[in-house]
Amino acid sequence: MTRTLILVPTPSEREVLGPLLEPVLRADDRLELCGFGLVAAASVTTQLIANQRPQRVILAGIAGTYSATLPVGSATAFDDVACYGIGAGSGGEHQTTGDMGWNHVGGRISEANVDGKIVADRIALCGTGSSGGTSQSRQLLSVATASGDSEDAALRRRRFPQALAEDMEGFAVAMACRLADVPVTIIRGISNQAGDRNLANWQIDAALKAAADLVKKTGVVAGQ
Repeated sequence: MTRTLILVPTPSEREVLGPLLEPVLRADDRLELCGFGLVAAASVTTQLIANQRPQRVILAGIAGTYSATLPVGSATAFDDVACYGIGAGSGGEHQTTGDMGWNHVGGRISEANVDGKIVADRIALCGTGSSGGTSQSRQLLSVATASGDSEDAALRRRRFPQALAEDMEGFAVAMACRLADVPVTIIRGISNQAGDRNLANWQIDAALKAAADLVKKTGVVAGQ
């Protein structure tokens, strides 16, 4: 059985996070790739949980910020994760699964779920006790496609005004953990402004180092 399963979406993120985290992991902790995007992350996380039976999961990596309260180069652990991009329509006409009257798992919102598993448009997460510099509710928005420009980012923030940042895996990992009854923490380093596709402006290494520091504060340290 694995004590803590740390998930990282991409090999390039692991290249930075691995050397920072592996020296402090216990013998029964694991650092694994979960894949890029909602589909891969849900599928791989489900498989890893089934094979390794972790006591808890931590998802770490980069994200784009919507808010000045979460600046580029910082990191935070989120209180909850919401989902945008699964539903109907696009742009300003997009309807989320919840808008359409459905749960992602559990059928229609108005119906009782006989299986006892319900996943709506928002999933609560386990925090770390550190807000990364912001006192407001820390919502992460997981999207099927990253914001292509500032207008995309502004539209998504209007739909989810509590969201501080966007990623492409958090909701998927959280769903897999919810269905398996495994607590999950999501920690993201802020590499860029959401919608800024100019990689010259991104601070990926600084964001991942900030994320690694916050992961260490969760107690994933040998001897603790």
